[in-house]
Amino acid sequence: GLQSACFFVIAVRQPLLAPAFALICGVALGDRLPLRTSLMCVCAVLLVCVPCTLRWRFLREWVVMLLWLMAGLLRVGIVADYAPRLVENVRPVAVQCSQVLTRRLQHAGVNDESLGLTASLLIGRRDLLPHGKREAFRQTGTAHLLALSGMHLGVLYALINLLIVRWVRYGRWRWYFLPVVLSIVWGYVCVAGAPQSLVRAAIMVSMLCVSSFASRSVDLLHLLCLSAILMLLYSPDNLWDIGFQLSFVAVFFIAILYVPLSKVIFIRNRLLRWGVRLLLLSVVAQLATAPLSIYWFHTFPAAGFLASMVMVPLVSLLLYVGVAVLLF
Repeated sequence: GLQSACFFVIAVRQPLLAPAFALICGVALGDRLPLRTSLMCVCAVLLVCVPCTLRWRFLREWVVMLLWLMAGLLRVGIVADYAPRLVENVRPVAVQCSQVLTRRLQHAGVNDESLGLTASLLIGRRDLLPHGKREAFRQTGTAHLLALSGMHLGVLYALINLLIVRWVRYGRWRWYFLPVVLSIVWGYVCVAGAPQSLVRAAIMVSMLCVSSFASRSVDLLHLLCLSAILMLLYSPDNLWDIGFQLSFVAVFFIAILYVPLSKVIFIRNRLLRWGVRLLLLSVVAQLATAPLSIYWFHTFPAAGFLASMVMVPLVSLLLYVGVAVLLF
């Protein structure tokens, strides 16, 4: 089984899948075991797997995987000395912007529990949402809607694409607009408090913007691996963050299961096809994160599939309306 897994990771046509897999394994071993024990485990795996799966055309891939594995074992983090100072300088500005946006919602007539729910969904202000409401989301299996992630940033990117990208991506001066788009994306990440799931989504959206401006197609799994590598190189401790684990596991299984399965769904009725795909997406995400949910939260909401089908469209509509309120 271990030989088959290693051979699959090397042979699959995803350039960054093998480095990401090796880096995650290296960080996990380096954090949980002493360095000498970790090196002995690596040598044992190489002695078992390499003779059976080594091919000359895979020699370079084995070397690359070994280097990334050693980087994880040594916990190579590229957090520079100036990074904490930069975060401390940006945080007061982000908090002030968050307060300004909250007051703008209040001036628009959003108050009490509605304010807490809207602020949680838009800018990550969970402190305004009563504990009972947060517990209700968790028990119904829809707590992921409160965690700012790809869905929330996808709404922002849809607006950016509508207002900026679609008009300039084929133009001569398109690269001058790229810093503007990236500033909006990462500014929103800072205002929302930079949770792990949102940082992952921001890296993927940033690469999507670059590929769109360069007129290149990009694979979801490739973007996911790139974001995992960047986040673990920045700080290996991100691997043990609950948001990091839930976010990456959900998107990984969406990429390898939902995307292929959604392409074989042939239903002429658009509304019915959209509903089936939404149900399939909910089932894949819930089943993928079920082991982590049981381990960390000791619960598995069986009604989460149907609840997500109802809540996701409503939350998406609320996000679009909320962004319009903040803008106008």
